Amino acid sequence: EKLNFLKNLGLLRFRKKCEKNIERLKELVLLDELHINEPKVFHDFHKEISTREYTQKDFEHLELWQQLYYEQLFEALGYSKNKDIMLKLSKAADIKFLKSVDQLTKEKIESILFHISGLFPDVIDIPNEETSEYMRTSLDLWSSVKSNYDSGLLNKNDWNFFKQRPQNFPTIRIAAGVRLLEKIIIHEQFIRIINIFKQYSDTNKLITKLRNEIIIKREGYWAGHYNFNKETKTKLNYFIGLGRADEIVINILLPIFSVYFEIFGNKDLSQKVLDLFLNYYQKEGNHLVDQVNDTLGLKNEKFRSVYYQGMIDLFRNYCIKNKCMECEIGKQVFS
Repeated sequence: EKLNFLKNLGLLRFRKKCEKNIERLKELVLLDELHINEPKVFHDFHKEISTREYTQKDFEHLELWQQLYYEQLFEALGYSKNKDIMLKLSKAADIKFLKSVDQLTKEKIESILFHISGLFPDVIDIPNEETSEYMRTSLDLWSSVKSNYDSGLLNKNDWNFFKQRPQNFPTIRIAAGVRLLEKIIIHEQFIRIINIFKQYSDTNKLITKLRNEIIIKREGYWAGHYNFNKETKTKLNYFIGLGRADEIVINILLPIFSVYFEIFGNKDLSQKVLDLFLNYYQKEGNHLVDQVNDTLGLKNEKFRSVYYQGMIDLFRNYCIKNKCMECEIGKQVFS
């Protein structure tokens, strides 16, 4: 009975993510039609969304899906301390702007994001040779594109470094995001993932392929630095490792592609996405989920994603709100 309740909560959480995706897609369609850059949104914007009728044709542009995917990736990479500002960055340096840049490369994307984020340091500081070379190159790249950028820059004081482990510094998270953006824009990752769902039926192969799309090995300047001119004591192995890749697949990829296949009438693939969610086993745990799992007297169920998500929902929407008598488990314990 406990597992059944957790499964229902996990599915409910998945469905909420899908509904949130649909609402954001509608916003993106309207923003594009009205040629509005966020956050400058007029006061009747949400009224327009609710009264406008949408058709399948409205969602055909690949850029819409890439932007939705990009925003959620950056929000997730920001963790709890920097998720809001990472989301702002993905809206400021949006897919449309990045695609408008001539001969876009990973290095250009990195330069653009660090300058727009406000984190790029003043050149007055005299750093070591490696940093000096990196900054000179980045400045040259930014100079070649900044005249085409007409949105504002973010404030460096809004980024949170305090009490963060160096590998979770926003500089490293942006470097990770840059490499995912390279896959999205330059290597057409969204289309590739569609083809992965079409091509693979074996659950384990499908999971491996999706994980490999998200895992990012360390490279370049940020493999050995956690901030400008601040070297790491040990080189990072990964910008995004297996545990974080699982989180992104479960919380971002599956809900987005469930909606994508549903909108375009491919019910078999939409069902395949849902089945994968129900049968996905994550490699790493989570402190909160570990506690809920132990409190409920369960064993290794916490690694199965539908239960993992259910435990998060149980904790956030029942336990900490003292809604014991509205919880199927609480009703039996306390009645």
